[in-house]
Amino acid sequence: MPVLPPPHMPDFQHTIERLCGRLKAILEQDSQAGVSSVLADDVVGQLDAPQRQALFRELLRIEIAHRRRLGLSIDPAEYERRFDAYRDVIREVFVVVPPHERLPPQETHRDDDAATVGFAGNDSEQCPVTLASRYTNLRFHARGGLGEVFRAHDESLRRDVAVKFIRPVRAAEPASREQFLLESEITGRLDHPGIVPVYGLGETFDNRVFLAMRFIDGRTFCEAINAYHADRISSPSERRRDFNRLLHHLVVACNVVAYAHSRGILHRDIKPENIMIGRFSETLVVDWGLAVPIERDERAKASGEQTIHVSSDSGSSRSQPAAGTIGYFSPESLDSNSIGSGTRSDIYSLGGTLYYLLTGRRSVSGGATTETLTAIRTGSFPSPRTLDRSVPRALDAICKKAMAVDPAARYASPLEMAADIEAFIEDEPVSVLDETLFERCRRTARHHRGIVLSVAAGLAAVAVVGILSGVWLKQQAVRERQARHVAEKAEQEGVRLAAHFAAQTVAGEIDVRWRILEALAADPTLRKLLSDLAAGSADDAKANQNEIQRWLLERIHEFRSVGADSWFILSGSGEQLARFPVERKTIHKSFATRDYFHGKGRELEEGADIPEPIEEPHLSRPYTSSSDGSLKIAYSVPVFPLERDAGSGRPIGVLAMTATAGEFRILHRGLSQGQVGVLVDMRGNGGADDPPGLVLHHPAMGGRIEAKQAFEAAFLPSEMVNRIGRLIGISRKGTDFETEIETNYVDRLWPDPETRWIAAFEPVVLANRPREQTNQRYPGLAVIVQLSTTSLPAVKPASADEGR
Repeated sequence: MPVLPPPHMPDFQHTIERLCGRLKAILEQDSQAGVSSVLADDVVGQLDAPQRQALFRELLRIEIAHRRRLGLSIDPAEYERRFDAYRDVIREVFVVVPPHERLPPQETHRDDDAATVGFAGNDSEQCPVTLASRYTNLRFHARGGLGEVFRAHDESLRRDVAVKFIRPVRAAEPASREQFLLESEITGRLDHPGIVPVYGLGETFDNRVFLAMRFIDGRTFCEAINAYHADRISSPSERRRDFNRLLHHLVVACNVVAYAHSRGILHRDIKPENIMIGRFSETLVVDWGLAVPIERDERAKASGEQTIHVSSDSGSSRSQPAAGTIGYFSPESLDSNSIGSGTRSDIYSLGGTLYYLLTGRRSVSGGATTETLTAIRTGSFPSPRTLDRSVPRALDAICKKAMAVDPAARYASPLEMAADIEAFIEDEPVSVLDETLFERCRRTARHHRGIVLSVAAGLAAVAVVGILSGVWLKQQAVRERQARHVAEKAEQEGVRLAAHFAAQTVAGEIDVRWRILEALAADPTLRKLLSDLAAGSADDAKANQNEIQRWLLERIHEFRSVGADSWFILSGSGEQLARFPVERKTIHKSFATRDYFHGKGRELEEGADIPEPIEEPHLSRPYTSSSDGSLKIAYSVPVFPLERDAGSGRPIGVLAMTATAGEFRILHRGLSQGQVGVLVDMRGNGGADDPPGLVLHHPAMGGRIEAKQAFEAAFLPSEMVNRIGRLIGISRKGTDFETEIETNYVDRLWPDPETRWIAAFEPVVLANRPREQTNQRYPGLAVIVQLSTTSLPAVKPASADEGR
């Protein structure tokens, strides 16, 4: 006899239909018959394994539907014993049979395993309506402490759903089962677009409870925040739009939590990982596994929503232990057998979520150590604006109010927090911050740009009329003095702002160069080459060094625009292994005495013991170049062995780039006409031959500075060094400082000694480097911006367009 085609072929489908029809006819005549009466057919023996499983699946469904209609018992274990070869098919069929379908015949009647209804009598209130769906193709999606989620296909409605099971290791625990049922009941009764809808509750053949819900195809709020902070490509306007979108998602989450509070439900585990963003920007608060009912306050009762009264004993809020995630649960939640301060505990968690959005990190992290718990209880963690000065003051204030240690000091409702965030997005005042007059004026100008321009034009016209009228009213002298005072203040403010932004520009340039070097130093190829060189024989050393030189020439090609004077690689003992541009007289020479190798802040004496190489990024002291005698500084980073990734290993080399003093023309970016930028090294070993205040860039010195020229004359006066040193000391203590102004400054390096200047000076602070890494955060440089007050400068400053 011919072999039947595979299951997807029409002939096989015809065979299934014929055999299913035969089983239905047999069952009509003999209610005790079953699948076995059809499996004995000769044609079944010609089917392959997948075909027999497909046939058995359909026959089993027909028998189950038949037995349900007659009210006969249905025992999955009995089917497994009778048909052991089809165990997987039996479990697939029975996994979607909820407990309420195993009812006596007078309560429900089933025609098949699709969605059906049955009536027990004429009284509609006593008439149960039963819906059943078959979920197939289960694929693991995620696992939590209590449950695990699978993505499945709903055969009845032909859609993908999320099926959440209680974990097998927790299924036997009565408390875990009660908590799972409590989550199911709470989630099912919360009716809000921001909460995942529940499709049904069921039980598998092995008594595992499961919950069928809408499957959210998207990403977590945490993933969206991490992507925002990792973005280094988008323009400022694009990042501002992305930031506002994230704030909008948080506003929606606040509204969802406020709805739950209005129904008397406390979430207790709000965090970025439990907020989902769908493919079309819908926002949903998920994972209500720790939610508990609470007593509603008057605000919640006034909302008009009905209180959710759960049926499970586990819903008693008085019996709930502390719960949540470190960095998001409130200080009062640490108390045993407490649900904290009710709704204000969730508000703290929303504040923690805003903290993560603003900073990209939790307020506190790590395990439940005494130090961590103390920080939570006392609020001893830095504010968002302390970590990142670019965080708006308004959002910093919102976050601090939501995360106040005292619950009474927090927002009374998530709606109030949402209102303040929306006010910030719409450029309106927020309730938790008293704005300065300057901020109010800026906002008014942004909102009424046309009116402001008109008023400005009108004021200008009035000023002109006033000046002309002053001539006739003999008040010209008074007005001139006032105008001069305003102009002087404006000039001073312009110089102060220019110094501030110039210092930030230099800090950014240092950080960018370090990051380029760090990325190159992490290259596995370089790390392996240096490791092999350290472990290899003398015969292999030359070949290995050639490979290192080739690697350097290939990798730095993409960073030529950085404008480095040279690039080089040193071994762990200080020997120069590679250089660009290639300089034969320095290759194989030892530079272990250089500050850029050991980071001790000074050049060591020749013949001294070979020091250890640096272990963090370093900005070297100025030194005399061995190549051309010019004054240079070096940006250097350590290279670690591959084993360092596992937490061990000392540096095996140093990667560095150099810049020549006098060629820091990036300093002049953004300076106005007539303003002059100067860069100064405030370090020094304290000796008379090397005092602090060495000038690294000055327009009057021209371009490239020779070391001899610099060390002989290019130093600031001691009183100026002392003033800048005081500012650096203030910065190291973490205290804000005002940029200092000198209104009658004499620049002794300027060719014309009669020229007088307004000068502002400010230390360079690397805001993107950790505060505890003092040598990195304060590299020891300072910026001076000068504006002539007596005559035009005798030397034109270098243009920012000329390069670095």
